[in-house]
Amino acid sequence: MSVDTVAVITDIHGNLPALQAALARIDELDITTVYCGGDLVGYGPHPNEVCALIAERGIPTIYGNYDYAIGRDVDDCGCAYITPADRELGQRSVEWTLANTDQASKDLMRELPFDLQFQVGATDVHLVHGSPRKVHEYGDVLFVNCGSVGKPKDGDPRGAFAILRASEAGADVTIERVEYDVEAVAREVAASGLPTEYADKLLAAG
Repeated sequence: MSVDTVAVITDIHGNLPALQAALARIDELDITTVYCGGDLVGYGPHPNEVCALIAERGIPTIYGNYDYAIGRDVDDCGCAYITPADRELGQRSVEWTLANTDQASKDLMRELPFDLQFQVGATDVHLVHGSPRKVHEYGDVLFVNCGSVGKPKDGDPRGAFAILRASEAGADVTIERVEYDVEAVAREVAASGLPTEYADKLLAAG
């Protein structure tokens, strides 16, 4: 079924307030069709609450590399680490997320599909997490980067998501930014036992 406007959220990364802010903005814009590009968990302190809200809203969701690993109790998220220090931090996040994600959330993530296809107007959209081939492939071709709701890396701490609107040219894409209490979530990250570096990254959005 084709629709004229779609919101795509992705990379929630266990950040419930950011997800709530994104969904509130989507509701405010009167957008009723929402898709999620995965990575519900990892790095953030609310894995179960995020999974529960996605399930409650009935949002069609694909798995990201984090979801694939945590849903199967695998201790390797397939993330692209730049330095050994990044890898060590990442492994601590995986271990924490495995230990703090309940079975209902793991069951939800294990059942998610690899990809989804839908239409915006006359335009066919193929939603994948990494590439059409692999959830952890970081290639040179980027079609639409929807940004990250819960863990942005562009210097702007606000959550980000994409809006796709049908147009005569096919589909127009805009990136929406939403504010939420980043400092409160950073404090929760620091208090949860996750590496404090992730709290710093939330504040710096880097």
